[in-house]
Amino acid sequence: MKNKRVLCLLLAVSFLISGCNKGKTEATDKTDISGVAGQTAASDITTSSQTETTASEPFEFNPHVYSGKIAERIPQDYWDAFYNLCDALRKGEDTFGCSSQEAYNWATDVSVLCDLFPPAGAKIEGKSTDGSPAYENGTGKIHYNMPVEDFLKRESDFEVLITDILNSTIEKDDTEYERALKLYLYVAKNYVYDYSLIENLSNDENYVFACFKEKKGQCVNFASVYAYLLLQAGIDAVSYRIYEDLCHAWDR
Repeated sequence: MKNKRVLCLLLAVSFLISGCNKGKTEATDKTDISGVAGQTAASDITTSSQTETTASEPFEFNPHVYSGKIAERIPQDYWDAFYNLCDALRKGEDTFGCSSQEAYNWATDVSVLCDLFPPAGAKIEGKSTDGSPAYENGTGKIHYNMPVEDFLKRESDFEVLITDILNSTIEKDDTEYERALKLYLYVAKNYVYDYSLIENLSNDENYVFACFKEKKGQCVNFASVYAYLLLQAGIDAVSYRIYEDLCHAWDR
């Protein structure tokens, strides 16, 4: 699959989600770069009978994940293109603004999408189907590999899934360590190690989205799921994936 490469996200926590997938060999000299999301804690203040209480606002889905450290290697206009793409996909649009062919290529790369916008990984492509340039004069085209209305439901359902996980697992006043630990325990308790997910995964689906939906997989699936949840919780994370005689993936 296109998205079986080494992926590096940004480092902040040190947890290990282990497991090995034997018998598959791929090159290890390719690196795909993703980012992290920043969230700001907030609270509602209400007054009843002259008693002031504070209630945490719920977590909201963040489509604009970002990493300052990774941005040292990825130009800002690439990120801008990616955010424009995410916004366009949430509306079912077929074009988005980007500054260059290179920014267009990065924003629509399947590995970037799988890890930073999972519902779109393997479901959209950066290409034209009518013979015209896929990118031209600041505008990039989006090709959907499924009916647009089905994609919109897929994406909307994914947002609900992520916010449900966050709001049922962590709280806004948790420290980063507490958030990371709670999300780690959530994955450990709710996801089952199963070799069959990748083995049975069709070429038009991506392993991150599939793991979220099926709640089963291998180390590569769990590492990506955990890293993405950390990003949505406002925590920098790094996910390593190595494909040699002994395949393995982990988060730090």
